[in-house]
Amino acid sequence: MKKDREHVLKVRIGHINNEVNHASELVERGKELFDNDWVHRAAAKDLIETIGEAVAAIQKAYNLDGNDMPPPFDELQVPWGAMKRMRDRTTHGYHQIDWSLVWSTLVTDLPALGQALGAVKGSS
Repeated sequence: MKKDREHVLKVRIGHINNEVNHASELVERGKELFDNDWVHRAAAKDLIETIGEAVAAIQKAYNLDGNDMPPPFDELQVPWGAMKRMRDRTTHGYHQIDWSLVWSTLVTDLPALGQALGAVKGSS
């Protein structure tokens, strides 16, 4: 059982890292393209949903919730619970997404998440 949980943790943290990298690619293309191209907004929505799902899967494997995560990720100042809630908002509130908030997440929050994860040896 412990090995299964560790596998979930490793795989899902890898998914989160991948999505953080994809977010930086969207940001590099610029806000004007993001604002005017539904494909870029859909990609941003998808990566936010993937990150939220990955957090939820890790917490489920370890029987955790809220901002709780297993070591060594429990020491990071990362709003894990907010990631799941943003996923819920983009999935269930798809018709009222605040795209400026999504852009802000791509520009500010996800690079900070990438840095935090990078500080944990072996997570990237």
